[in-house]
Amino acid sequence: FPVTIHQQSVIKTAALISSLQGGDAPKVAENYKLAKEYAYGLQDTLMEVDAQTTLNLSNLQAITEEMIKQGVRLDYNNKEQVDGFKALANAVAVYSRNGKDAMQVRQEVAALLRGEVDANSQLASMTQKMVDGPLRDQVAKWKQSDTFLTEMGNKLSGFKAAADDLGGTWGAISSTMETIASRILRGGFAPIVKELVDYGQKFAEYLKEHQEEISGKVTQAWLVFKGLVQGVLNFFKAFAPELQVFIVTGK
Repeated sequence: FPVTIHQQSVIKTAALISSLQGGDAPKVAENYKLAKEYAYGLQDTLMEVDAQTTLNLSNLQAITEEMIKQGVRLDYNNKEQVDGFKALANAVAVYSRNGKDAMQVRQEVAALLRGEVDANSQLASMTQKMVDGPLRDQVAKWKQSDTFLTEMGNKLSGFKAAADDLGGTWGAISSTMETIASRILRGGFAPIVKELVDYGQKFAEYLKEHQEEISGKVTQAWLVFKGLVQGVLNFFKAFAPELQVFIVTGK
């Protein structure tokens, strides 16, 4: 359901960020609140990026999750970083069959963020050819200076230039239509879902407060039902001979 999926994405991102930040309970609660505000803005940005890549929103969320795990956060108010993220997303699309291989999406991004170059990390292998020295060392420097996405935008400039062309492909259009439909449904159903959740919470609280009373009534109802069934069975047992004669003779 679009509303639930959007909320789960926001909650997941906020929980991941605040968990990695650590601290005592009050600090974690404060960090979670701030991270949740960031997550809402991130979701809106990913929906905009979705229009210029063949990856869908789920793929883009997977990329940002891997980035956050590795200490890289997209500053969606920074145009250079957003452009770099678009370039990265388009490059990942090429090496993951336009996101159809969701596992490959995560593997490519995770390997790049760690600077690991092997047979299973095509994007990292390509990037290694563009830098001097081990990619791992370069990536560490970019992370430390908070320029990872900006540097990737420069290194993957060809993919950034192809953003408009990719935006005109059916793959990008179909994923964008999917995202737009999700936004429309989310906007329309959000108040309804909120009310349903509120009523659900009230109902759950009522059940919790009156569980013993309800359990007793359920038990009583079952005993009454059981008694009725037993009564019917006893009736048929008592008149079984007569019923058998009636069935055989029809009299």
